[in-house]
Amino acid sequence: MHLPSLHYEDLFRYRSVWMGIAILWVVLYHSSINLEWLAVWKSYGYGGVDIFFFASGLGCYYSLQKQSNPAVFLKKRLLRILPSYYLVLALWLALQIFLLRTPITGMEILTNIFCTGIFSMAGNQFNWYMSAVWPSYLVAPFLVCFVNRVSRAARIFLLLILLLWSTTFLPTYWSLMLFATRLPIFYAGILFAKAAQSKETMRLRSFLFWILLAVIGASILRCCDIYSHKSLTDFGLWWYPFLLIVPGLCFGISFVCLYIQRFCTFPLRILETIGNCSFELYLVHLTVFTCITYLIDNQIYQPNNTFWLGAVLFCCLLAICLHTVVQWLVGSFTRQA
Repeated sequence: MHLPSLHYEDLFRYRSVWMGIAILWVVLYHSSINLEWLAVWKSYGYGGVDIFFFASGLGCYYSLQKQSNPAVFLKKRLLRILPSYYLVLALWLALQIFLLRTPITGMEILTNIFCTGIFSMAGNQFNWYMSAVWPSYLVAPFLVCFVNRVSRAARIFLLLILLLWSTTFLPTYWSLMLFATRLPIFYAGILFAKAAQSKETMRLRSFLFWILLAVIGASILRCCDIYSHKSLTDFGLWWYPFLLIVPGLCFGISFVCLYIQRFCTFPLRILETIGNCSFELYLVHLTVFTCITYLIDNQIYQPNNTFWLGAVLFCCLLAICLHTVVQWLVGSFTRQA
C-alpha cells in the first residue's frame, strides 16, 4: 500500500517550510511571550535547532552531489553564513561593550570571530550554534563519501557510533554536549537524502512508522520533563528524543503542505521566505532580544504579549532585508572576483 504520488523528494522539497517553522519555534522559545495554550510548545522550542541540523544534513548531501570538491562546498557554505554573521556580530559586540557594559576580553572577541567558543569554553559568546555550524560542514564531505560507498548496515552502525560518542560529553561539557548530541540528527539528514536518490514511493507503513517514532519520542521527552526533569539537563535528554521526533515531524509537515498547496499557497510562501532567511532571523532575533532584555532588567519597560509579537514580526522583516542585502553584496563580490 502506498501514499498517493508521495516520494521522498516530494517531502524534501518543503525543506524551507521546515526551516521556517523551526526558526519561528526557536524565536518563540527565546521570547517571553506568555500564552497558556502555547506554554508546552514554547518550552520545547529548542527542538527547532534539531530540525535545522536535520535539514542541513539533507542540504549538504545534495550540495555535495552537485559539487564533490570539499573546498568549493565549504567556500559556498561559509559565504552563505559568515557575511551576515559578522555584520550582526559587530552590532552585538557594540551593544555588549557600550550599552550593557559587559567586560569582554580580547580572547572572547577572537573566539566570537572564529566561532570557537564551545571548544575554548570562553565566555561572552554570541551563541553556541555558530561554533557548531562549521564543524558540521567540515565533516559533511566525509560523511557523504562514507554513505555513498558503504552498505546500509554500515551506515546505521555509524549512526550508533555517533550516538555513543556524543554521550562521552555528558554531563561535563555543556557547550560541547549541545553540538555533539545534534551530530547524529545531522547525519540522519544525510541518510535520508541518500534514500531519496532511489526515487522510491514512500510506503504507507514507512510513513506511519516515522510518525509513530515521533509520537514515542515526544512521549519520552514529556514524561522525562514531568517525572525526572534533572535528567533532561544532565544526560542530554533535552535533545536525544528529537532524533526520533524530527524525521516524522518533518514528514508530517510536508504531508500537510502537499494538501494545503492544493487550496492556498500563500501560507507556504511566507514560511518558505522565513525559512530561506532562517539564519538571518536567528542572528537578528538574538540581538534584538538582547536589547529587550536590557529594557526589562533595568525596569525601563515591561513588554506584554503584543509587544513581543510585534518584536517577532520586526525581526522577521529585518531578517528578510538583511538576507536580501547580504546576498546581493556577496553576489556582486563573487561576480567581480
